[in-house]
Amino acid sequence: MPNMKNLFLAWLLLSHFQTLAANSASVFENIDHQLILAGETHTHDQLRAEFSEDLEIFANNGGEVLALEMVETNYQDLLERYLEDKKNSEQDLYDYLKYRWGYNTDSYMKMITRAKELGLDLLAVDLPKAQRPQEVLIFPVPPDVSLVRAAREAHMAKVLCQEERKTVLIIGSFHILERFLPAALKKECFKKSYQFKL
Repeated sequence: MPNMKNLFLAWLLLSHFQTLAANSASVFENIDHQLILAGETHTHDQLRAEFSEDLEIFANNGGEVLALEMVETNYQDLLERYLEDKKNSEQDLYDYLKYRWGYNTDSYMKMITRAKELGLDLLAVDLPKAQRPQEVLIFPVPPDVSLVRAAREAHMAKVLCQEERKTVLIIGSFHILERFLPAALKKECFKKSYQFKL
């Protein structure tokens, strides 16, 4: 018999995300926030492909930066080298994403390439693995008590609070819940964000 607590949590999340779900084109056309949090399911390549195409609308409406959960801040140089077309930079970035991220690397590279074609800057936001705290001993770790999740979001908030340009962050949808990254942003710098789920 399924665990009732897990079923309740799943229902709660699904019902919350139904109110957040939006089309990225509509968000980019109608929302005038300096920071937009685009929550995604990392395995959903089709929605990411649509988001990638909609980055043109973001750029045309003053967007300047695509921030990436999947790149740790100590690897910002990989993104800079890629934007500058340095030798082997595309392969180096691909290899990093494949090793570090593990989801469909081709899909993420298409999104990053699209951002580059549109002249968007790329921003690494994730906490370097070496700086992550040791996790609690229960597994799987419930998101509300995850030390790693909290440390990652606090770090992301610091990075995003330093960015003054109009930015969209592609991030796992769980992070965009009000009590997670949006709360960390408010705590760090009172930066208002608009969050939606792809």
